[in-house]
Amino acid sequence: MNLPIAEPEPDELRVAVRAAGVGATDLTILAGDYMFAPKIPFVGGYEIAGVVEAIGADVTGFRVGQRVAALTVYGGFAERLVRGAEHFVPIPDEVSDVEAVAMILNYVTAWQMIHRVANVRAGQTALVTGAGSGVGTALLQLLQLARVKTYGAASAEKPGLVTGLGATPVDYRLGPIDRLVRACEPAGVDFVFDAIGGANIGPCLRAISPRGRKSAPLNCWRPAPWKERSF
Repeated sequence: MNLPIAEPEPDELRVAVRAAGVGATDLTILAGDYMFAPKIPFVGGYEIAGVVEAIGADVTGFRVGQRVAALTVYGGFAERLVRGAEHFVPIPDEVSDVEAVAMILNYVTAWQMIHRVANVRAGQTALVTGAGSGVGTALLQLLQLARVKTYGAASAEKPGLVTGLGATPVDYRLGPIDRLVRACEPAGVDFVFDAIGGANIGPCLRAISPRGRKSAPLNCWRPAPWKERSF
């Protein structure tokens, strides 16, 4: 089925999609369990990288042919996408489309956990669970930039990865995570960034100092209700 290609409204861009991410959120949407999904029918696709094809009359700062990326929530699995220009950011020349699209959700989620929810400060301490995952590795890197002393809970096969990203590895299979962390930080850590949930919640809470707090991805990310225009 061929749909007509719409022109962008004054505040919008039309982008030709070159790469789209596929992740757990897309599967959750397909299963009907994602609270922010629009009503069916809709086009899926949570994040994209592409090239600007057309620019709305009131848009500044973009040019036709420019490479851009966006966290779309839906609509990304299409040849073309029309969205408000404020949702797009330029892609640097040295970053490929695939590299750019792989960063969007993971690093936006991690950044918001660290700076929007936790409001970390240099010199504080943190535990990251699932430290070898996409969001986990993003957390380790961004916490290092924020000069937070970080412990990364991961399997014994990943200590090099955790250490290389600036954190102290903790092998969660050696015992309860709270005991392992408190062996290094007797008073507990200031923050726990937990990507596991479920039975992991209790031990994570016990790893936190009395003044600390726990953050999880769903605590920090609330997509906006954008209208879909995908072709």
